Amino acid sequence: MNKTHIEDSAISFEGKKIALRQSKDGMVMLISIHPDDIPASVVMSRLGTRYQCVLFEIGDDENLVVPDDVRAGKKAVAVAGQMCREESFQGWILMRAGIVLEGAVDPEQIAIESLKEELGIESRSELKDNTLAQDQFRNLIIQYRKDTADGKFQ
Repeated sequence: MNKTHIEDSAISFEGKKIALRQSKDGMVMLISIHPDDIPASVVMSRLGTRYQCVLFEIGDDENLVVPDDVRAGKKAVAVAGQMCREESFQGWILMRAGIVLEGAVDPEQIAIESLKEELGIESRSELKDNTLAQDQFRNLIIQYRKDTADGKFQ
């Protein structure tokens, strides 16, 4: 599907969530739409018509709001990248994994692989959406900071 087709197919209006309940088919979200804003095509469509929905929260300042879970996921990916570039973290995670570097190897790449194995992920980008891996990563950072602050690792 190309961008023009998506733009031509889009129906845009502002709505306000007023209720959420569960039905046998899934969750039902009721949205209040001002009568001047609701597109005629939506009003005239048959019950059961399927729509692809995309929602953006609008703040009081009329700007789009990035959800906290999305912000946290992006931050985890960025921090993982930064940590794997730090020599201190590289040494700590390699020691934790029992890895001794020999020859011409890239310690950053080995740290990345060790981190992914520790978190059970295939790519650091999975931290964006994987809340379990995010929690494990947070705990790993806490342990790293504790070990380096206590002098257990130099």
